[in-house]
Amino acid sequence: LVGSEMCIRDRGIDLSSRMIEEAKKRNAGEQIEYRVCGIDEYEYPENTWDCVISNLALHYIEDIELIFQKIHRTLKPDGIFLFNIEHPVFTAGVGQDWIYTDVGTP
Repeated sequence: LVGSEMCIRDRGIDLSSRMIEEAKKRNAGEQIEYRVCGIDEYEYPENTWDCVISNLALHYIEDIELIFQKIHRTLKPDGIFLFNIEHPVFTAGVGQDWIYTDVGTP
């Protein structure tokens, strides 16, 4: 959740304190609250946010259905949930291959 001029209040969460520190450097503002917290640990206050954004994080979550339910609960009516996830097509190198034994079998 990165601040914008139209935003009244933002909250950014990440498990990594280093990522939170970097976010504070890049996006300082009184309306932004940063918190070191995991997606599954966040309290998801009911009917609070107009928009929830998840960037490259959901593929790490074991119980994704529960997280979707919590996000739905924390969104205001007509709120939106924007997310992206990693996909091997974009993260795997072109030259990647199996690891082969001395006799050439994978």
